[in-house]
Amino acid sequence: MIKKCMLPLFLISFVLTGCWDSIELNDIAIVTGMAIDPGEDSKYRLTLEYVNPASFSKQSPGEGAPVAILSLEGNSIPELARKMNIGASRILIFSHTRVLFINEKIAKQGMLSFLDGLERSAPFRNDFNILITKNHNAEDFTKINNPLEKVPSLKVQKQARSFAEVWGGDPKVRLSDFISAVTSKGRTPVTNSVILQGDPEKGEKMESNMTN
Repeated sequence: MIKKCMLPLFLISFVLTGCWDSIELNDIAIVTGMAIDPGEDSKYRLTLEYVNPASFSKQSPGEGAPVAILSLEGNSIPELARKMNIGASRILIFSHTRVLFINEKIAKQGMLSFLDGLERSAPFRNDFNILITKNHNAEDFTKINNPLEKVPSLKVQKQARSFAEVWGGDPKVRLSDFISAVTSKGRTPVTNSVILQGDPEKGEKMESNMTN
């Protein structure tokens, strides 16, 4: 009887072997923002903003910049997103991306090709804001420091949400909504645009948060 009871447990032990594909927190970097600009040598320039965990540590908060910026040029946005790991010391996680900044020049050329690729890519979710940038490169928006919000993309996302609650100005268009509007007859895609005021180079410096 005991042998009969032990046999199923013995077989189950081969199935329940633990998290074989788990990744340690020290080995990942969470991407919070993406920016797409025209490339100098290729079609696109993709910029990623990802969180620096050390700056949010309870033991030693404030050490180092709150986010790191990584840029790469190529002709396919999904492919570029995968290649970004070449320049990062950690595995990039895209499921927490909050804002996708798209240069106005890229938007006018057409966005369906790379947006469709992002929608089909498993690492990406459908809950980030799509914002068209005017007058400045899209990557500039991932570098602006703020005294209240350490992560630029999170600041922009919260600002858009706050604006929507007060003024109703955010159409809350997400990736699947945008693609559906582009591919549907008689529909036109709608999303927000953002503009930088002032000198973006000064906004990148932490000292700018200490002056009015």
